[in-house]
Amino acid sequence: MGKRWQGAIAFGAAATIAAWAGVGGAIGANEVQIVQVRQHQEAQHFFQQGIQQFDAGQFREALQSWGQSLALYRVIGDRQGEANALGNLGLAYRYLGQYEQAVDFIHQALEIKQEIGDRRGLGRSLGNLGLVYRSLGQYELAIDVYQRSLVISKELHDHSSIINTLGNLGTAYRYLGQYDQAINFHQQALALAQEVRFRQGEANALGSLGSAYYFLGQYDQAISFQERSLSISQETGNRYAQMASLGNLGSSYHALGQYERAIDFHHQALALSQAMGDQQGIADSFNNLGNGYDALGQHENAIAAYQQSLALKRVMGDRQGVAHSLYNLGSAYSVINRFDDAEMALRQSLEAFDSIRYDLGDNDANKVSFFEQQMGAYQKLQIVLTATDRAEAALEVADRARARSLAEFLAEDQPKAPTSLDLDGIRQVIREQNATAIIYSDLGGILYTWVVRPDGHITLRHEQSADETVYDTMLHARSSATNPNADGRGAVASDLGQWSANLRSTIARDRAVVSLSRDDLSNTGETGLGDAYQRLIAPIADLLPTDPGARLIIVPDRELGLIPWAALRDPASDRRLIDRYTLTLAPSLQTLRETHRRRQNLPPGGPPLIVGNPAPMPNGLDPLPHAEREAIAIAQRHHITPLVGAAATETAVKQTWQTARWLHFATHGDPGWIALRRDRTNDGLLTSEEIFNSHLQAELVVMSACDTGRGNVTGEGILSLARAFLRAGTPSVIATLWQVPDDATAFLMDIFYRELAAGASKAAALRTAQLETRAQPQYAHPRNWAAFILIGEAN
Repeated sequence: MGKRWQGAIAFGAAATIAAWAGVGGAIGANEVQIVQVRQHQEAQHFFQQGIQQFDAGQFREALQSWGQSLALYRVIGDRQGEANALGNLGLAYRYLGQYEQAVDFIHQALEIKQEIGDRRGLGRSLGNLGLVYRSLGQYELAIDVYQRSLVISKELHDHSSIINTLGNLGTAYRYLGQYDQAINFHQQALALAQEVRFRQGEANALGSLGSAYYFLGQYDQAISFQERSLSISQETGNRYAQMASLGNLGSSYHALGQYERAIDFHHQALALSQAMGDQQGIADSFNNLGNGYDALGQHENAIAAYQQSLALKRVMGDRQGVAHSLYNLGSAYSVINRFDDAEMALRQSLEAFDSIRYDLGDNDANKVSFFEQQMGAYQKLQIVLTATDRAEAALEVADRARARSLAEFLAEDQPKAPTSLDLDGIRQVIREQNATAIIYSDLGGILYTWVVRPDGHITLRHEQSADETVYDTMLHARSSATNPNADGRGAVASDLGQWSANLRSTIARDRAVVSLSRDDLSNTGETGLGDAYQRLIAPIADLLPTDPGARLIIVPDRELGLIPWAALRDPASDRRLIDRYTLTLAPSLQTLRETHRRRQNLPPGGPPLIVGNPAPMPNGLDPLPHAEREAIAIAQRHHITPLVGAAATETAVKQTWQTARWLHFATHGDPGWIALRRDRTNDGLLTSEEIFNSHLQAELVVMSACDTGRGNVTGEGILSLARAFLRAGTPSVIATLWQVPDDATAFLMDIFYRELAAGASKAAALRTAQLETRAQPQYAHPRNWAAFILIGEAN
């Protein structure tokens, strides 16, 4: 859209030149020079006009002005002016929520500044690109471009740019929750600003430190920094900075529960914004006032404030601001039981968010990170619908609220396919699977659970209260399943912090060479697995099938995808979930519809590809002798030659994996890669990105390696290797939730393939393999067998 728009403006500039040239005659050199001077003056006029409009929050008008200046700069060949106009257009598109266009224009500006040697401008454009990535929630990318900008600013001794970039780095780390890093960067910015006597830079750094301490919950400290920032901004006469400080002070007093005082500061910020004609500031102040009134229980006043904020955001074309204002408005309506109004506002909020997300194209990372901003509206809408006894409509929203990017990608070859499932679609998916589905939603710490039976009957049950978070339930269950010496939650408390850190990171983990003694086999220490059963399964147990081995499809919400479901233990009967049911997991029911369709349409495929114990391993990883024996045994069963030892190179895998009927990897693993042998072409790490961008015909991928079902937890689901293989076209993926013991894994996999060869479904074969492995005394503990999960198609 951006390039077509530029073309229209270029046409307008050409028409202007024709008018200046006069009718019916050539013009001489002097006249050309006069025309060029006029054109340059006109370009500068439009450029400055755009700045004034942008500062007033008139973003669409600024786009028009900068577009006209861009066309004129191009006509007269002013490359510096062209680059500046492109960069400003990128910033305007960022405020309008059109991030793809923003990135495109800023990249064009970067190319020109690189070409003409404008190092100062290059550094500042990188900073602007970081702002766009920050809006998208791509904080690591933002940090990367900020670091590049900082290098350039330091080379040029550009103190103001150094200070601003240090502040931007601090803010990015704050969004990541790394507050110590954030404070460190803001303190560096503050020290430099004081050293070079850049008073406004000092005020900005103080305000940013206040924000960091605000998010740490240290509100008195935050207020102290914000007051100092305000004082300097008043001294320098910077009204924009004063307005920001007043708003921040209001937010801090709000957090302290001093709502009247907070409202007073927001009124001051509003008055200042109105005096400046700053539409963005006015809209933000109304939004903050709405929050204050809502906290005081003055809900009608809150609604009026949110409506004024919304109206201004719409006039400005601020799509992201519109989406957030509609969310706030819907939340306020729900508090006073105006549920119809709440539903309408929340659905409009989601539509506004979606309009931005669809503009992000095929960039999965941007879509996933931006989707996090929508989760509050999805959760609030489910609560509103269930409050009005519309459990089935809430289920539609619950399924739409997960794995959106994955499901949309898998459905790309069906342009007429719906982007989400309605009730008929949900029932059809369950009917095709001939299974009972359990769909979970964590709504404000209260667990909502839908059960959908093959006959189409849907039941919702939810907790009235909860003693712990869903995250803690997951953490305790995992600790019980992986720690044979745990004797209850208190005894494993020291391990939980490490588990928490590991689960939220991408630290490399090996497939472990571990075996457990008979002393570890008792069920003591499985409190977490019992408690998880009581919370997740017991409330719906009467709705589940009673046939032995009946199929359950579990659609978890966020952290629940990391729970070892097979090992959950009913304290009353001492039976585990796998004793009763055949289990599969799905990121969403919509995703399951697509994996089922893909399974039906897969071509026959070539021979299986079996990989085991590459040698030497990359990065000095230890060899896995049981993995090699596992691969050889599976290959012999299918009369093929495996890739083991020196033959298991990354290049060899890539030569055949796209046509293989199924893939088996018995090696080291990690949430981000599978270990293979390094060669001249490849580094030996088959990464999630490489898998993500491949096109596979395999009906099954088995990752007999560590942590391949783990990854970052998002609204999209678990961003794991398993998700990467699903996106690559594989309908069924077996992955692991933790470090799996080498010997127990080899034993389990031999049984799995024996059952597959005998005609069992993938899900039934995995269940039998886990049960038989558990029956071995040396492998009885869940650590040895419960890590394996089947995601996607059961058959």
